[in-house]
Amino acid sequence: LTRQLKLISHQYGKRKASFSAWTCGSKISAEFRELITDYHNSVRSKIAHGMERNHTGKLPSAKNMYEVVSVVLYGTCRRADEKISISQCTSYYIKAWDCELEKLAEKIAADEDFDLESIHPRAANIDHRAHCQNFELNYYQDINKSLKRWNYEVREFGQTDPKNLYNDDSLEHFANMAHGKNTKIGCSYYRKGKALTFVCVYDM
Repeated sequence: LTRQLKLISHQYGKRKASFSAWTCGSKISAEFRELITDYHNSVRSKIAHGMERNHTGKLPSAKNMYEVVSVVLYGTCRRADEKISISQCTSYYIKAWDCELEKLAEKIAADEDFDLESIHPRAANIDHRAHCQNFELNYYQDINKSLKRWNYEVREFGQTDPKNLYNDDSLEHFANMAHGKNTKIGCSYYRKGKALTFVCVYDM
């Protein structure tokens, strides 16, 4: 199924994820959540400012992208030291990491036959990695490589639409990372022997 995804961008500030105060009670540590969210925001920031590499040159800058940030909301939205209502929150101050999406990602990773169409309108990125018997798994390195693989699709295959519309299946993982209206994310992994499956689910 080909999805038409449009990048819509907002202004970006230099924010760093911080997950030390909460947990989904799962295998994903605060450090992994920080790595994953910061990587996504780095990609989205580059797109917003017209700095993301294309196959040739740079991608066109987007105009109204939501930043996926690490603020956890409990009825209020934090901006600096003040609290404002959810209805007043800008796209900077949204709940980025969703525990339900993380649980769904873990379920998808563990099931080779999972029907991805069943999670529509959500979308999922999946990366499988298998190592030789004598190679020790390094979760941090493997997850980072998966994120880079998704990001680098646009550098390998190229995007030519001036409006940043993505219709090419070869760019699907990158488009999911960069989709302008993604405001929540949840990722997890499943290990089987020396193989690792890493999945991120996006709220679209």
